[in-house]
Amino acid sequence: MQKRACCRVIGKRLDGQLVIVTGGSFGIGREAARSFYELGATVVITSRAQARADEAKAWIESNCESKDRLGALVPCELDLGSFKSTEAFAQLMLARPEPLYCLVNNAALMATPFKLTEDGWETQYQVNYLGHFYLTLMLLERLEAGVVLLPDPNPPLGDVPTLLQLRRQHRCAQPTQDEGAPTVNPDVFVD
Repeated sequence: MQKRACCRVIGKRLDGQLVIVTGGSFGIGREAARSFYELGATVVITSRAQARADEAKAWIESNCESKDRLGALVPCELDLGSFKSTEAFAQLMLARPEPLYCLVNNAALMATPFKLTEDGWETQYQVNYLGHFYLTLMLLERLEAGVVLLPDPNPPLGDVPTLLQLRRQHRCAQPTQDEGAPTVNPDVFVD
């Protein structure tokens, strides 16, 4: 059987490494999680609902090409539409002992009715861009290989917060730059 693209691109085992896949319960995210799992990584599969993350874990375990030298699957709830949820999830991941190899920012919403999040941002914008950006920001120091962005890397223009504003508003790590911090732009983190 031919190996999937992810296995061919990485070309090495990831035993003992941590990989986080947001939106890992369906589609591309679930396939990416399965590929990393087959490479031996500990894969954190996130979904807004714990039950969907659990279902994805069961599906991946029963649909692997190989049954030996597999990693581990950790289903977790993560709501990127809530900075509190995102921060709590990041703290859980930072407490894990494995090196953080890769963060796959895959979760996304599309064509949702207009609604504001508890943080005051339009839901689709926060889930697709700000939530991923905030998660990446909190995990950046631990990331070894980099970040993969699967939603549209060109966010709509408008009133976009700066790194410094997000850090101040949500008690993240100390800023590394002064007031002139760059604006939110997911392209910056593509490895």
